[in-house]
Amino acid sequence: MSLDIGIYNAIDGPWQKNQPHFFEVNPPDQLFHYLTANGLKNVLENCGMFASPTFSMNDPSELNYCWEIVEEVCIEYAQSKKVEEKELANAILRNRYFIKKEYPPEYPVLGLVCFSEAADDLSQWRSYADNGNGFAIEFNTRILQQQKHPWEFYKCIYEKEEQKKLIDRLFHLILSVRGSLTNKTLESIVEVSVGYVWQLASVIKHKAYIAEQEWRLRTHDLSGATAFVSGSGLRASRKIEIFDESAIKRLVIGPKNNFESAEFALKTLLKNTLFNKAEIVRSDAPYR
Repeated sequence: MSLDIGIYNAIDGPWQKNQPHFFEVNPPDQLFHYLTANGLKNVLENCGMFASPTFSMNDPSELNYCWEIVEEVCIEYAQSKKVEEKELANAILRNRYFIKKEYPPEYPVLGLVCFSEAADDLSQWRSYADNGNGFAIEFNTRILQQQKHPWEFYKCIYEKEEQKKLIDRLFHLILSVRGSLTNKTLESIVEVSVGYVWQLASVIKHKAYIAEQEWRLRTHDLSGATAFVSGSGLRASRKIEIFDESAIKRLVIGPKNNFESAEFALKTLLKNTLFNKAEIVRSDAPYR
């Protein structure tokens, strides 16, 4: 696929203009990032977080769920009395990237960093912080938002009806663009629009995860990404730099750690970092 810039520009302008109306973009003052000991060391020593591509998320079932919702909306469109909605549904369901759930290779790659409103949440200690042996960083989001980066915060959406409304809005945008691009086929417009479905996939989550109260920092620029080894695989991420020491409020030691040992190690680590004034506290989560 070679990205059709004319179609991309026609969709992208209205899409970006309307995004604040589509998503919750004003996070609370504090957000938490649960991570392993190695992840924490990387953040502190590198003065930054690392945004990974949407398609390399730890749980691929999240992305599959979004495509299930897309298919539901397409089926509803296919049953519509409006000819243009039927045609759009058929074009989407026939598209190779929709069928295979693949990321379009010429579309700008989205990078994500995950946060939570939930402080000291046992399920997240288990899932994201080495089964309670890891850590959590409490961030001051107002300070993070002052950093000059091409990224934004978006709140994850868990209610299916809200998710379907978002997809419906995108589909109607595609139909409105079709009217202004009379020299383009519907199939070519759909081909470019797959990338915008991936934008939605980055914030759509199954209701089973609602307790995580997740927010995602999303960037459209992974041009400075570097490769690294993750487990037995190879991944890429882009550093999101943090320039202000007050961006990190507290470091929370996971409930399965030996607190005295972990605290001493953290203080040793913090000495030569920007965040040496961060408060160190212990998790109160009842680990079982």
